[in-house]
Amino acid sequence: MDNLDKHIKKFKIVLKVGDSCDILKKLKINFEENKKWDIDDPEIINLDNKYMIRALKKGSTYLKLFTINKKIFNYSIKINVLDKEINTNINDKNLNIIDISHNKYSYEILDNDINKLCSTYKDILNYEILGKSYDNRNIYLLTLGNKNAKYTLFIQASMHGREYMTSVLVMRQIELLCKNYYTSKYMGIRVCDVLDNIKICLVPMANPDGVDISINGAEIINDKNLYNSILKVIMENKINHEIWKSNARCVDLNRNFGYKWEDNYDFNEKSFMGYRGEYPESELETKTIADWTRKNRPYMCISYHATGSELYWDYGQEGLLLNKSIRIRDRIKDLTQYELMDRSVAYKTGVLGYSDWVSMYLSIPAFTVEIGSPFVNAPLDREQFNDIWEENKFISIELCRYIFNNMD
Repeated sequence: MDNLDKHIKKFKIVLKVGDSCDILKKLKINFEENKKWDIDDPEIINLDNKYMIRALKKGSTYLKLFTINKKIFNYSIKINVLDKEINTNINDKNLNIIDISHNKYSYEILDNDINKLCSTYKDILNYEILGKSYDNRNIYLLTLGNKNAKYTLFIQASMHGREYMTSVLVMRQIELLCKNYYTSKYMGIRVCDVLDNIKICLVPMANPDGVDISINGAEIINDKNLYNSILKVIMENKINHEIWKSNARCVDLNRNFGYKWEDNYDFNEKSFMGYRGEYPESELETKTIADWTRKNRPYMCISYHATGSELYWDYGQEGLLLNKSIRIRDRIKDLTQYELMDRSVAYKTGVLGYSDWVSMYLSIPAFTVEIGSPFVNAPLDREQFNDIWEENKFISIELCRYIFNNMD
């Protein structure tokens, strides 16, 4: 099948329990009548002879469409089915500050959105500048809720430049909670009551230089030495700037935290991805986030990345930390239906990332949530956002509710 795999067209769609759709129209594909199909788990979805798919129960499955025989199929479709009803009156309509039509969510747009949000909701939302990037962009920290709350949920996004859709996602999550702060309940608890006890701290763009390089190319960098180094990497690797992951010093920030640093590692020179740097926390951005985490010791940490529709949670933790991580993992899985990745998969990457470091060095539950289709690479197209939003819009309030129900 290896030689045939490149001829298989792969898609991912998201439905809610009870939804129906014409699979051919939705995916804009042509498929002759009377051909065969196979569903991995027919309890989750069914398909009729007119290719109308119906979501039966929450879960994740694959639909394969065949044209020749049951050994060769043309289309492989991953289908995530979410809950139809969640016990909440939180309304995600009329969110008008974070403009999700932006296909390229740059640092400049983020900067404007932070000012608009904090001005509109100044009684419950504020920001500070944790530090600066190498090209002098701000690393912002937003705090939603009671700033003196004992417990903290920490979320960070866009540690990799090309994964800037994660910034749009987390900013919209914050706007959703701001708009519903005083008026709505989630699972029977008022949003304002939850966020009076648990604050959400958010770094929406951990790598602002890298984001702008991915969107605009090396030309966006003001520092001449940095510009020359970035341009050299782009030219030598013969890449398009859009796939840039590193910071402006050509270091992959998510490989710079130091967990399993002593292990063998292949990336030993500056690059658009993968290079771990000269030593742990050698980079301004990494040191800023690590210092904040050590000082504030949040109850749990979420690191948003793209792509894959995967949830990384297993880093070798044991005992109480493992048990707590499993319980929280299950909450995230229940909302997103993302695939759970075990430690054997995570360890293939060599030096591991922020979530691994937080869990294993600080004994804090930490999770890496990979948004987007498993069949495409970042940067993600705007057309994926609506499905990603449905999977993730309640993550922050659900995790705050978990903390609320487990407070000392």
